Amino acid sequence: MNSKNQKLNQISSGNYQLDFGVVLEKSFSNYQKIAGIAGLGMILSSVALVVVFAVIFGSIFGFTNFKETMAGFPTKLDWSTELIILLSGAIFAGIFSPINAGFIQMARNASSNQNFGLGTLFSFFSSSYFKDLFISALLLSLFGGLVNFSFEYFGIKFIGTVASIVVSFLTILTIPLIIFNNLDGVTAITTSAKLVLKSPFVILGLLIIAILFCLLGIFGLCIGLFFTIPFWHSISYIIYAEIVPNETADVADEVQS
Repeated sequence: MNSKNQKLNQISSGNYQLDFGVVLEKSFSNYQKIAGIAGLGMILSSVALVVVFAVIFGSIFGFTNFKETMAGFPTKLDWSTELIILLSGAIFAGIFSPINAGFIQMARNASSNQNFGLGTLFSFFSSSYFKDLFISALLLSLFGGLVNFSFEYFGIKFIGTVASIVVSFLTILTIPLIIFNNLDGVTAITTSAKLVLKSPFVILGLLIIAILFCLLGIFGLCIGLFFTIPFWHSISYIIYAEIVPNETADVADEVQS
């Protein structure tokens, strides 16, 4: 184990100080630097997601009867269909996880006054981190989906939804731990949970503010969402950077702006 990850283990097994006001101030400052490019990146990545979904759906059901298929789509699915959808969604999440890593890298570059651009968002598709990004996103999506599926089966879907939210909350540092500390997907997930549990209420408060800020984009005919959602990536990175000192983090050298 290298010295940087030894220090990371010391942080996860000990305590750290996370100042609510400092994190919030740095997050807004970081967001101001990336808002324009990140917003454009959100639009492009959303279009890409829609195109990929349309191609997959059209390949399965046919392109000519898309409207009829959607209109006749059953509201209640059998368990085998739901499991197929769950697995497909998990694979889908894994494939597109490098884009989230790209947003985090963009936030880091802005924080350290390094260059970044739209290419930063897609650079992790060709990096050595792709495997662990894919695995972590796949596992988290599968777990969350299975939890929801299980509780829905017993008629208590609300608990499943809450459990999924808790898992997402505990694993918010997974991506930066992979791309900046070279952790494998599973270790990054468990390390993120350990770090978040050291200061859960401060982090929860920060994320609630981030969600409220992102929702402000609704008032711009919802188009504004593309330009407010990047604040989530800014605050996620700043939380990580405040918890994990710079000297314990490895910049992803393969990533080019």
